[in-house]
Amino acid sequence: MVRTLILLAMGLFAGLVVAGESPPDPRSGVFSSEQPYDGRFIEVQGQNLHYIDSGTGQTFLFLHGNPTSSYLWRNVIRYVAPLGRIVAVDNIGFGKSDQPELDYTYQTHYRFIEGFIEALGLEDIILVVHDWGSVLGLDYARQHQDNVRGVVFMEAIIPPSFPMADLTPLGGEEGFIGTFRNPDKGKELLMQQNVFVEQILGNGALTRRLSEEELNVYREPFKTPESRFPIYVWPNELPIAGQPARNVVVINAIGEWLRSSNTPKLLQYASPGVIVPPAAAAWMAENYRNIETQFVGYGAHYIQEDNPEAIGRGIVDRYRRNFSSEVPGADYSPVSTGTRELSAGALVIKVLLEEMNLGGAEMEIAEIVFPADYAGSGHRHGATEVFYVLEGTMDHVVNGEAHRLQPGMVGVVRPSDTVTHRVVGNEPLRTLVVWVPGGEVARLRTVFPDERLLLE
Repeated sequence: MVRTLILLAMGLFAGLVVAGESPPDPRSGVFSSEQPYDGRFIEVQGQNLHYIDSGTGQTFLFLHGNPTSSYLWRNVIRYVAPLGRIVAVDNIGFGKSDQPELDYTYQTHYRFIEGFIEALGLEDIILVVHDWGSVLGLDYARQHQDNVRGVVFMEAIIPPSFPMADLTPLGGEEGFIGTFRNPDKGKELLMQQNVFVEQILGNGALTRRLSEEELNVYREPFKTPESRFPIYVWPNELPIAGQPARNVVVINAIGEWLRSSNTPKLLQYASPGVIVPPAAAAWMAENYRNIETQFVGYGAHYIQEDNPEAIGRGIVDRYRRNFSSEVPGADYSPVSTGTRELSAGALVIKVLLEEMNLGGAEMEIAEIVFPADYAGSGHRHGATEVFYVLEGTMDHVVNGEAHRLQPGMVGVVRPSDTVTHRVVGNEPLRTLVVWVPGGEVARLRTVFPDERLLLE
């Protein structure tokens, strides 16, 4: 259903473009080049690590990868900040942290992150991690399970993407990773030409172009070839064809922990993605324990630069579903007439119950009116979806098998299954739809051009 709604919304937007009117980007207000939090420094293993630290309560620790810094999270943390304490650290050699002469292997980075957590006395952490930050954070969670309350990861260097049998999926020896791992070519590209910052990160957002102000922040730590050595090391740490063997061991151990641990997990992914495309996300949903997945929109690797609001709100929603009693100001409305109405042409969704009036995100309820002869395309949801037919007739197609639903009948589809909705006959279809857990309304709001609030 969501995919079909996207197509309907795209059709309406296309009509505006044809008419000569460019629709405004609804995300324009979420991007900023400013880091709103003041930086601090703390000594770890004789070196200064730069970090931001704001708020009190539940601790969210944000970890980054190559070649970014805590700055990557600037437009995400504003949504998470009301939940508690926000901590984001620059890895050693990155951002505003010191750049001593080190080997900058994964194991060295891990010692600094583990030391940072200990030095700051962080407890009961929810980790939010990306790229090599995912390995650092998930490895810490594996080894310190009593100190980690939950994990959120995106574009993570974990199974099924890594360890990788060989370089074939990455273009072989002449592909960009193969070239980076060549001692001569890699140093020329990464240290002399600064390709990782200027080209890979510089073009890292798919749906917008990073501003010069944003790029200058990312450039600042790496003004000389020598300062870019930490960037050069990271591609050589990827476990490919069994090397480096020490990292094959680490990432396989993380994979086993993800399969067995009951720690709440949220995977956030984009399309087409790079390390975690939608197909890998589906694999993780099937193989990792106590995991939810959230599609955040279009993006490649640096998805925080494309979809910070979806990422931030997704973290909040997952937190509410697990720890709703601790959410500041969580309340509910004993009586209401619904919260909002979304529409795209003749398809209308009246949201009856969501976080706004439920006080939590454990479920959502909506009344949906589909136009006559409506025919959707196959799609999946991030929640269990229950259809109750009020008026009209529909074909409820689950994994290719059609089921005819008439008034008074119920149709169900779980997140792992593919569903298609089709209206039968010449009359509109009116249904009551329940999603457990919630989160579907937030996704629908990103694709519907028209919205009318019913509850202020």
